[in-house]
Order: sequence, then structure tokens, then C-alpha cells
Amino acid sequence: MIEKIQLLNMSIKNKNRMMKKIVVVTDDDRNGAINSTRPDAANGVDEYLLNVARKRRSGEVAI
Repeated sequence: MIEKIQLLNMSIKNKNRMMKKIVVVTDDDRNGAINSTRPDAANGVDEYLLNVARKRRSGEVAI
């Protein structure tokens, strides 16, 4: 469920006219973007996903 939506109205020039673009950002998008450039956070996520893949390959149900 989207709790908060932030609308960002950006102007883009295109052949002597202005076009409007709406970007919808949710809290999940914002939280993901915060961690996208942190190598220390990426290592933790990579390790988690690797363990999930190993469990699934062995036949276990992993979330």
C-alpha cells in the first residue's frame, strides 16, 4: 500500500516548448535509493540473497 506519494513536477525543454513530467516516489522507493549507494548495506543484502538462493537450490522454502 502506498502510504505517501510525493509528486515532483519537472520541466523538460523539447523543441521550443515546455513539457511536464510527473515522477511518483513512494517511501519504499526512497528507502531503496538511500541504500543503493552504500557498499556496506549492499554486502548485507548480497549475503542475504545468496543464502536464500542456496536454500532454494537445496529444496527449502526461503523468503
